[in-house]
Amino acid sequence: MVLTRTSTDCLTRINSTPIRSHSWHQGIIEVNMGRHYLLLLVLIWPQLANSVELEPGIETYNLGPEAEFLRDESRNLEFTDVVTPELQTKFQALSKDTANFGFNTSAFWFKLPVKSNYTRPTEWVLAVEYSLLDYVDLYYLDDDGTVVSKLGGDRRSFDNRDVKHRYTYFKLRFSPSEGRDLYLRVQTEGSAEIPLKLMSAYQYAAQDHESQFGQGIFVGLMLIMGMYYLIIGIGAKNREYLFYAFYVFALAAFKMTMNGVTMEYVWGDSIWFTNAASALTTPLVFFAAGLYTYVFLDIRKYRYWNYAFIVSLAILGSCAALSLVLPYKFIKVYTLLGLLFDIVLVASSAYCYRKGFKPAKYFMISWFALIAASVVYGLQKFGVLPVTFLSVYSVELSAAFQALTLAVGQTAKINEINRKIRHAQKEALEAQIETNRVTEMMKTKLESLVAERTADLWAKNQEIKVMMDSIKQGICTVDDDLKVKGHYSGFMETILGSESLEGKSLMRIVFEPSQLKADELSLLQTSVKAMIGEDILNFEANQHVLPSSVETKIKDTKVILEFDWAPVANQNDEVGKLLVSIRDVTELYAAREEARSKEEELAKIGKILKLNGSKFTGYIKSCFTLINDSRFHLNSSNPADHWTTVLRNIHTIKGNSRTYGFDEITETVHRLEDYLFSVPKNQISQEVVLNALQGLGEVVDVLNEYREINDHTLERSEAIEAENTLLRVTDFLKELADGGHLREFYHRREVTKLFDRLNYLTNDTFQKALRPLMDSMPSLAEQLGKPCPEVVFEGEDFFISKEGAEKYEDMFVHLIRNSMDHGFQAEKRGRIFIHIEKKGDRRLIKYRDSGKGLNLQKLRIKANESGVDIDLNDDQQVAEQIFESGVSCSEMVTDISGRGVGMEAVKSFVYELGGQVDVELGPELENGFRAFSLIFDVPAPDILKIHASVG
Repeated sequence: MVLTRTSTDCLTRINSTPIRSHSWHQGIIEVNMGRHYLLLLVLIWPQLANSVELEPGIETYNLGPEAEFLRDESRNLEFTDVVTPELQTKFQALSKDTANFGFNTSAFWFKLPVKSNYTRPTEWVLAVEYSLLDYVDLYYLDDDGTVVSKLGGDRRSFDNRDVKHRYTYFKLRFSPSEGRDLYLRVQTEGSAEIPLKLMSAYQYAAQDHESQFGQGIFVGLMLIMGMYYLIIGIGAKNREYLFYAFYVFALAAFKMTMNGVTMEYVWGDSIWFTNAASALTTPLVFFAAGLYTYVFLDIRKYRYWNYAFIVSLAILGSCAALSLVLPYKFIKVYTLLGLLFDIVLVASSAYCYRKGFKPAKYFMISWFALIAASVVYGLQKFGVLPVTFLSVYSVELSAAFQALTLAVGQTAKINEINRKIRHAQKEALEAQIETNRVTEMMKTKLESLVAERTADLWAKNQEIKVMMDSIKQGICTVDDDLKVKGHYSGFMETILGSESLEGKSLMRIVFEPSQLKADELSLLQTSVKAMIGEDILNFEANQHVLPSSVETKIKDTKVILEFDWAPVANQNDEVGKLLVSIRDVTELYAAREEARSKEEELAKIGKILKLNGSKFTGYIKSCFTLINDSRFHLNSSNPADHWTTVLRNIHTIKGNSRTYGFDEITETVHRLEDYLFSVPKNQISQEVVLNALQGLGEVVDVLNEYREINDHTLERSEAIEAENTLLRVTDFLKELADGGHLREFYHRREVTKLFDRLNYLTNDTFQKALRPLMDSMPSLAEQLGKPCPEVVFEGEDFFISKEGAEKYEDMFVHLIRNSMDHGFQAEKRGRIFIHIEKKGDRRLIKYRDSGKGLNLQKLRIKANESGVDIDLNDDQQVAEQIFESGVSCSEMVTDISGRGVGMEAVKSFVYELGGQVDVELGPELENGFRAFSLIFDVPAPDILKIHASVG
C-alpha cells in the first residue's frame, strides 16, 4: 500500500502549485497545473498500490484492512504535505476492520485506494459511522484533475454536511474503470474511533432505514418507560419512581448523544452544545443511577454506605455542572469516575442483599450487566477492544436487560412489602384476639381492682395531706401569674399570714412588698410566663432569674423568706406549673448575724490579748494623742501650715496598728491617709478639712470599739489601774530616795533590791519594748513576698519608762518597715543590726541593715526639685534629706511605706525623747547606692538614777 514508484516532478509540482479555496458550500479546491502532469498522476498512481476494487453485486466494502494511516502529532499537515514522497513513505498499514486510537489528540490521515470495475458510472458513499468526531475532511482528485475537499465532523455546521446525517457521509461518483486515492483527515478530542466503509447509494439508503428504525425503537422504548415511571412517581408522590424516570431519561439522552441522534434531530446546528452534550450526559447518567439506587436500596440506613453515596453523588453532580465549562478532554475523567461508581452500586447491592433485602439481588444483577456493558463500551472507546456490534451497542443491550430486571426487582420489592403487610396484619389480628381475651379477663377483675386502687389512693392522699399539714414549710404550685393552685401545705398560711391562699398571687403577697426593684419584679413575671407551657430546658435556662431569698413584710412585720423552685412537667417535658417551697428564715438570719458579730468580736479579742494591758492602753493613748494633735492642727486658722504634721500622725497610727495586727483600724486609717495624701497643700479647702475631720471620727469610732472590748468585755481596766497605782508608788519612793529619807527605814541593800523589782514591774527594757515589732515581722514579710529578716541586738540592754517605750516603738516601726519594704530584695534574706552603746548618762543606738543602701542620686534630684539650700555635692548633706517631709527613695507608694513621712516621724520622736539622730555613710554599693547607718543619741531614763540616789 506504500507508494514507491511515482513521479517526483509531478508530486513536487503539486506541492508547489498555489491552491485557491472557495466557500464551504462548494467544498472544492482547484489546482492549476499542467494537464499532462495531472493526467500522468491520475493514470499512474492508482496502479502503484493495492486498491479496493468495486465489483458489481457487492454493495458494501470495509476499507480498514486496505487503508493506510499517518499520525500527525502537530495537527498542522495539509493535503499538499501528505502527498510528498517524504511523507508517503511514512504511511502505515491499518490492517484491521476499524481504526480505534482511543482518546488521542493527534490528527490522522488515511489513504484509501479505490478502483471501480464497473462499466458504467456509479454512485457511492464513504461512511464514517461514529458521530463524535470533531473534524472529518476528505480530499481526492476529480476526473478533470481538480483537488476536491469535503468537510464534516461535529465541530462544523450540521447544515453544511455533504449528507445531512448523524454520521459523517461523503458522496462519491466513480467513472467506469476509474481508480482513485481518497485521503481522509480525522481530528478529535474524544475517542478516536474511526470505522471506514464504502457503500453504494442503494445500500446507504437501505442501511440508513434500518439504523433509523433501530434507533427509533430504542429511543421510543426508553421515553415510554421514562414517561410511565414519571407519571406513576408524580401520582404516587414516590421518589423512587421519579428517580428511576430521571435515570431512564438520562440514559436515553446519553445514548442519543453518543449516536448523534440529538445532533440530527434536537439541537441541530448548535456546534457548542453538540460537543458539550456528550461531556454532560456521561456523568449525568451515573448521577441519576446513583440517586435511584440510593432510594431503592434505602442506603441512608447504612452509615458508611450513606457517606460513600453522598460523596460520590456530590462529585458526579459537580462533574455534570462543570462539564459545560471545562474542556472536552475531561470526558475521560468523567468516564473513569462513572466506572468506579458502578462498582459502588454493585457492592452496595450485595451488601443490602446480605442484610436481608431480597429485591437487591435483581438490582445487583441489572447493574452488574450494565457495568459489564459500560466497561466494554468504555474500553472500546479507549481503543482497548475492537469495534464490533456487541461493543458498540453493549449499553443499549444491557439497558434493555436492566429495564426487564429492574421491573422484576420492583415487583419483588412490592411482593416483599405486601408480604410484610400481610405478616403485620396477621400479627395485629392475633394481637387483637389476645387483647380481646385479656380485656374480657380484666373486666372480671376490674371492679375489685378499682375498689382496691381507690382505697389505696384515698390512703395515699390522706398521707400526703397529713404530711402537707405537718411540714414546717410552705409548699405550693403556681401558674404563670404566680397564683397558688390547688392544694398547698398548711404551714404556708402561717408563713404568709393569710388564709385560703388558693388563687391568690405570691407576687402581691410576697414579692411586691419586698426589697426587689421594679425591673426585678418585671423580670420575674416575664420569666415565669416564659417558663410555663414551654420545654423544661427553658426553665433551666431562666432559673437563675427566680429569687432564692427576699426580705419582705408580712402584716407589717419584716421577715426573710427563702425559696426553692422546681418545674412540674408533663409527658412532653413541657412545664405546666412551678412547685415552690417557702421557708421563714428570719430567726436563722438573725442568729447568723449575731454569730458573725460574735466571731468578729472574738477575732478582735484575740488580737487585743496578744498585748498586755499596759501595752494596749499605751497604744490607745498614743493613737488618741496623735488624733487630738491632728484635730488641733486641722481646726487651726491655717491647716496647710501643719499639713505635714497631720500626715505624719496618721502614718504613725497606721504603722502601729499594722504592727499589732489591728487590720480593721489599719484599713480605716489607710483610707484616710490615701485621701489626705491625694490633696496638694495649695488646694486644702474647708471641705477637705471637714472630710479629714470626718475620717478622724471614723478612726475614733473603731478605736473605741477595741477599747470597749478591752475595758468591759475583758475587764482589764482594773489591772491597768493597779499598774498605774504601782507606778505612782514608784514615783513616791523615788522622791523619798532623792531626799535621803529611806536611809532611816531600810538598809541600803534591801532598798536597792526593792527598786530593782519595781523597775522590772513598772518599766520596760529597750529590747522588750521592740518585741511586738519583732513578732509582727513574719506576717509583714509574707505580705511583701520576702524572707523574714534576722534582727541582731548588740550591746547592753537598758530600762526605759513606759512613755519612752511607746516613743521607741513608734520610732522603730518606721525603720523596720522601710528596711523590709524597699531595702531588702525578694531573693535574699536580709539582716538588721541594732547596736547599743553606753555613753555616760546617754545611750548611742546604731541602726543599719544589709539592704541595697541609700539612693543618693535620687535624693539629689528631689533636693534640687524642692529648692533646699544645701550643697548637692556634699553626700552628707544630701543623705540628711531623708528626714525631710515628702522625701522618699522608694520607686512606688505602697500601703506600708513610700510616702516620705516615716523618717520625718522618726526624727520627731527622737526630739521628743530629748535626743538627736544622724546619718553615717558607709562604702559605695552597686548602681550608685551607698551603705549607711542611723545613729541615735538619746538620754538614759531617770529611772536609772535610783541606784545612785540610793547609794
